[in-house]
Amino acid sequence: MKTKKNNEVTAASNSEAANSAFERSALNARCNDWGIQPRNKSLGDAPAAMELATLAATLARDAGDDPQKLCSSALNLWFAAREAISLQNKCNQGYQSADDQIAEYLQKNPRPELPKNQELPMTLETCCQIFWPSLDTGDRAAIIRAWLKSLPTNHPNPMMNGVSYEKMKSEPIGQARFYFLRDSILPWYAKWKLTANSEQKSKNAQKSWQDCDAKTKRMPEYQAYEAECEKLGRKTNKRGFKKWLVKRNEPDEPEMKLLKKIMPHS
Repeated sequence: MKTKKNNEVTAASNSEAANSAFERSALNARCNDWGIQPRNKSLGDAPAAMELATLAATLARDAGDDPQKLCSSALNLWFAAREAISLQNKCNQGYQSADDQIAEYLQKNPRPELPKNQELPMTLETCCQIFWPSLDTGDRAAIIRAWLKSLPTNHPNPMMNGVSYEKMKSEPIGQARFYFLRDSILPWYAKWKLTANSEQKSKNAQKSWQDCDAKTKRMPEYQAYEAECEKLGRKTNKRGFKKWLVKRNEPDEPEMKLLKKIMPHS
């Protein structure tokens, strides 16, 4: 009697599972037929019936259009618009415009004033030391040369037309010229530095997706990483190798040296 009851329960359970599977299959078929797919909950609720019908009506070209296809297209459009707005908002959160970055740089690095008791006139090198006290002579000279190259052929200030670094270096700088150079060079330098940093980051990113050199590839650590990538069907590259080394365990001193060699700027 007990066995018979258990058999009945099992049969009922199997029947329920079969019905549930059939219903899911039928639902999937209908969704495919309508072109409906699961949506991320973060995109919010589906439109109300009237909203969907209104949107579908705007997509119709003539009275004979298939309402099912119109509703499917309208629903896809609705969620695509929601997703586009969501992505745009997320993108905006982490975005800082070039002008904002320059303003932030200038705020952190206010334009210097002439030091008290500064002897005038001064040399270009002394002037540059006031502008960029943390840089060395070679870096300062490179900045001035880059600035001179960026000047238009017909500069608003005739004194700056055709000026070379050598000529500029030979001319004494008084108070008025100090402030002219300060207000001309430093705003330009903020933009130039921003562009140079972006280009360097781009170059570093490109290098990180390149593979390691032949010497590194002969190392047992790399060969273990390569074998794992081959098993997973992934391509090997510097960035991936660095992550793999860090993931393994806390890198020891030799591995830290290897990490710095692979990606010195990371």
